[in-house]
Amino acid sequence: MSVKTRNELLEEIEQKNDEIDVLKADIEKLEKYRKYDEMADEIKAINDSFIRSGFTEQQAFELTRGAVTAAAGRPTLF
Repeated sequence: MSVKTRNELLEEIEQKNDEIDVLKADIEKLEKYRKYDEMADEIKAINDSFIRSGFTEQQAFELTRGAVTAAAGRPTLF
């Protein structure tokens, strides 16, 4: 087993820190996508609920779109 010099160890630490930074960035990106997936699941559940309540698919879509628009704080057209 060879003994590493101080500089070799520092270089290895720097490489590992770079790897950690890349992994942290990947985690942040995945968490953002997970939030989008959860939001899409919620919107789909709202749409499906309208359909189960007797609205047509088109009506459910319009109601869902209006609900999402209102939740985003934008004025609706109806």
